Amino acid sequence: MELLILAIAMIILALGLGFQIGIASWQIRRANRYKRATRRLEGAYEHLKDKFGSLDKYATDISWLLDFLYSRYSRFEDIENELTRDSEEPIENLDDKKKALRLIKITVRAADNIKGCMKTIASQISLIENEFNHDEDEEEDDTPPENEG
Repeated sequence: MELLILAIAMIILALGLGFQIGIASWQIRRANRYKRATRRLEGAYEHLKDKFGSLDKYATDISWLLDFLYSRYSRFEDIENELTRDSEEPIENLDDKKKALRLIKITVRAADNIKGCMKTIASQISLIENEFNHDEDEEEDDTPPENEG
C-alpha cells in the first residue's frame, strides 16, 4: 500500500516536473522571439534614423542654397516681372513658375524664421548656462571654510 502511494506520488511529481519543463522551454522560446523582434526593430530604427539624418542634411542644404540664390539674385524680381507681363508661354508653364516662385519664397521665409528661433534658443541656453554657473559660484562662496587644527 505504501509502495502504491509512493508510486502515485512519484508519477504526480514527474508529471509536474514535465509540465514545469514545458512551461520553461516555452518561455525561453518566447524570450528568443522577443529578442529577435527587438533586434529587427532596432535595425529598422537605425535605418530610419540614418534616412532622416540624410533628409535633414539635404533639406538644410537646399534651404541654404535657396536662401543664397534668393538674396543673390535680388529676390528673383526678374521671374516676378516675367510672370506679370504678358507672355506667349502656355498657361501651364506660367502656373508652374508661379508655384515654384511661391515655394521658394515660403522656403526662404521659413528658413529665416528658423534662424530667428535658433538664435533665440541659443541665447536662452546661454543665459541658463550663465545662471547655472553663477549659482554654482555662489554656492561655493557660501560654504564656510573648514576649521583646521
